[in-house]
Amino acid sequence: MADPIPVQKKVRRSFGPKVSTGCITCNCMRCQKYGTRCEGYKTTTLAPMTQKRHVARPILPNAKVLCKSPATVSKLFNTDQEFGYFQRFCIQNVRQLTGLRESEFWSRHVLQASEMEPCVRHAVIAIGTLDFSKRGLEAGEPQRVQRESNHVAKPELVDASRLEFAYREYGKAISCLKTTIAEKKLSIRTSLITSLLFACFEAYHGNSDAAAAQVYAGIEVMELYSKKRKIQSSKPDIPTPPPIDRDIVDMFSLLEIQATSWGDKRSSTLHLQRMRDCEAAVGEIPREFKDIGQAQSSLFMISLRGIHLRLSQTNKDVVPSSEETTRAAVVTLGPLVGEPQHAELRSVLSMFKKWAAAYEPYLRRASSQGSSKERRDGAKMIYLHYLGIHLWVAAGASTLDSYYRRYTKELRKIVELGRIMSAENQDYFSLDIRFVLPLQVVALVYRHRALRQEVMAMYLGQPRREGMWDAVIITKVLEWISAIEEDGLTDEEYVPEDGIATLTAYKVDSENRSVYVQCVQGVRGGKGQATVKETIVYW
Repeated sequence: MADPIPVQKKVRRSFGPKVSTGCITCNCMRCQKYGTRCEGYKTTTLAPMTQKRHVARPILPNAKVLCKSPATVSKLFNTDQEFGYFQRFCIQNVRQLTGLRESEFWSRHVLQASEMEPCVRHAVIAIGTLDFSKRGLEAGEPQRVQRESNHVAKPELVDASRLEFAYREYGKAISCLKTTIAEKKLSIRTSLITSLLFACFEAYHGNSDAAAAQVYAGIEVMELYSKKRKIQSSKPDIPTPPPIDRDIVDMFSLLEIQATSWGDKRSSTLHLQRMRDCEAAVGEIPREFKDIGQAQSSLFMISLRGIHLRLSQTNKDVVPSSEETTRAAVVTLGPLVGEPQHAELRSVLSMFKKWAAAYEPYLRRASSQGSSKERRDGAKMIYLHYLGIHLWVAAGASTLDSYYRRYTKELRKIVELGRIMSAENQDYFSLDIRFVLPLQVVALVYRHRALRQEVMAMYLGQPRREGMWDAVIITKVLEWISAIEEDGLTDEEYVPEDGIATLTAYKVDSENRSVYVQCVQGVRGGKGQATVKETIVYW
């Protein structure tokens, strides 16, 4: 991959004093790891910008024009390197992060905010430094890349310096955010966009817990803001704050699904409240969705309603702990207990069916020959998400025979669509859900043996990371789970119910490229008996 896109126009560099106040990014751990010297940064005071009226830009705009749109570029960027990586984000990363979703979050909201807010701009530059076609630089050895020049290109090990630059920009973003908060100038829009950018940076580097924490923090901010709007709207003498843009809400909804699948230790009370909020947000499902944006917003709310229902019971007796072991929520959510919970589950599953009926006409139109390839693939991806999350929620039934072995047709469809999506997503990293999470449901929840082998083959054929989940790590865990579940089996289609191994805990050690795994497995022929098994797998 080439280094940042060459800057054609020389910009005036802005110099300022540097102060040694200690590392503001990582408490020295990352600096020690990469052998860099800790340096503090003083927030740069930017000259006042002329206020401009911002108009909505179309999806995936002409990035070169957009990146150079500020009249005073030299006031926004201190170096050519900053400007170059900002351009790279606009031209490459925006497209990669948007994917097949019809969303203006990355192409409009983030870029507009970056022109006005230093904390957003530095976070954008940090992400623009990252190469989404490769594994996170912390997870492997530096890659040799070619640097473009007028001379004969020679291989250079530049990843280490790029990583250092990325962390410096990330540190500047954190510093600028702290300054904005201290000055009480932080808007709700800037707060939410910054949380998502920080989640993106942390997820790419394998810091899944930190990424999930950013998502949960942003959702809490949105909840508090919504309550404030509701209170102020009831007072005629107080102006009501504007609503949060739908693209931002949808982005958080999609990432909340991702984060809860990774692990969610929030209280049962919070999950019950979120369940009710999501139910109210769904409203009445139309007979037919008018566009994919309406369809995906509805699907996210239905999905989160079902997920929060299951977590409200799973986390009922959870006590906050200092242990670092992460619980894999996607496979350890137990069955729901109690008739009220079962009635709620039936209501959620009914909403999924209504959604599918309303989506079918749009899916049929999008799949016609007259549609563009992007529209066809985007419609298929949303349907893949529907199938995967629907079956994940359905697994909350009180008994195994209520869902196990009952969705073979749907499982095959998930794998079929996953194969299509994997062919269309060649980059290593994406922040939101593409196909890794839906395929996990097939392999880890429903345990169809042949389909599980296909899932592992797809993961190995195209190693990738989606948000908190790394396909390579999942594959290693699946190989161990499959070996102990299928020991002694012959031609059984599914793993027998009494031999299921439920993954209960794991802990990823990125530095040593290993993961500790623990599960509880039933004893075949021994009703009610189970054994605890554990191992360490390496990738």
